[in-house]
Amino acid sequence: MSVIAHEFHLKNRPSGLPVIGNFSLGARELDTPGEGQLLVRNLWLSVDPYMRGRMMDIESYVAPYELDQPMGGGTVGIVEQSRNARFKVGAVVSHDAVGATTR
Repeated sequence: MSVIAHEFHLKNRPSGLPVIGNFSLGARELDTPGEGQLLVRNLWLSVDPYMRGRMMDIESYVAPYELDQPMGGGTVGIVEQSRNARFKVGAVVSHDAVGATTR
């Protein structure tokens, strides 16, 4: 079964407040999870104030977002496929993810 991930990308660096034109929605096909990996369908993406700093290309405690690449953030989701004994299918997990949703 092919799984497509939808990802928020930073198209360009905002000057002032971010606007919709600073972002795009990308998509890519995901590989089947390898040994020790899992596939999570994210339900919630946290949008936090620190993300604004990552939109600027300046030195900071965390690397800036790369242009035209998936933006990461804290998420809560459900394990859909697991090849990791610590995580069962159906488990609710919180993790730092790249991209926002699957399917």
